[in-house]
Amino acid sequence: MNIALTLLGIAIGITVTVFVGRHYFRRTIERKLTPFIHLHSEVFAGIDPEVRKDIQIFYKNEEVNDLTHYQVLIANTGDRAIRDFIKPLTVIFPENVKILDVSILHKSPKELELRHKIEANKNSDICTFEIPLLNKEDFFLVKFLLKGEVSPSAPEYRITVDDIPPKILPEWLSNSATTEEKSKIEWEAFGFGIGIIVGAVSLTYLGYLLWKSTPSLFPYPWSTFQFNIISSIALIFAVLFILAVFLIGLFLAAGIGFEEVFSQSKYKFPLPRELRRGSRFLIKQDAITKEIEENPT
Repeated sequence: MNIALTLLGIAIGITVTVFVGRHYFRRTIERKLTPFIHLHSEVFAGIDPEVRKDIQIFYKNEEVNDLTHYQVLIANTGDRAIRDFIKPLTVIFPENVKILDVSILHKSPKELELRHKIEANKNSDICTFEIPLLNKEDFFLVKFLLKGEVSPSAPEYRITVDDIPPKILPEWLSNSATTEEKSKIEWEAFGFGIGIIVGAVSLTYLGYLLWKSTPSLFPYPWSTFQFNIISSIALIFAVLFILAVFLIGLFLAAGIGFEEVFSQSKYKFPLPRELRRGSRFLIKQDAITKEIEENPT
C-alpha cells in the first residue's frame, strides 16, 4: 500500500510539474495582439421606412444612405511587449465602405504613443496605426464612423511584426472584460476563499473522527490497518479531493482574491464609466463568434 501511494504521489507530482512548467514557459514567450469588437451599431437600422425616406445625411456633398458606428478595443494580450513593427497595424474595410471619421476614445496608459492615418483607396478605405511600443496589457479604444453597412467581423486586421500572425482575427469583447477602477482587494473573492478553506478543514476533521472510530480503514498505524481495495481507493480520492479544495480556497484567499476573479472573461480592461457599453449596443456573443468562425478569411 505504501508503495502504491508513493508511486501515485510521484505520478501526480510529475504531471503537475509538467503542466505548470509548460504554462509558465508559454507565458514567457507569448506575443499576442488582439482586436476586440466593443460596439457595433447600424445607425439607420430599424427605422420606419416612411421616416427613413425623410432623413438625409450628406458628407462632402455626397449623400450617406447607410451609416455604421463601429468601435474596437486593440490590446496587447500577450506577455511580451510589441515593438519594432515592420508594417503598422492596418484595418482594412470592405469594398464600397468609406471611413468618415476615426477617433481614439481612450488609451491605457494615457501616455501611450499612437498615431493613425486614413488612406482612401478606389474600392475600400484603410486605417493605419503607428505604435512605437505596446507593452503587456496596454490597449486603446478606437471609434470608426463608416459610410455603408459593415458586419462586425468584416474589417480585416493586418500587421507585420515578429512572432505575430500577419492577419489577426477579431474577438468579441464581453461585458465582464471591461471594468472601472476599483480597490486592489476583492473582498468577495477573499471571503469565498476563506469559506472554501473552512470547508476543507471541516472535511479533514470528519476524516479525523472517522480515523478515531475506525482505524482499520487507514494505513496509519500500520498494525491496525485492514487492506480493502474499495476502501483504499475511496480513501485516496477523498484525500486528493480535500487537498484540491484546500488549495483552491488558498489561491482565492491569498492570491487571486486580491484581483478581480468573478468574471466570465480572463481579460480586464479599465474604461471610464461613459465608455462602458450600454444595453442598446449589445450583440450576442454566440452570434459574433459564429460569424467570425464562418468567415475566417
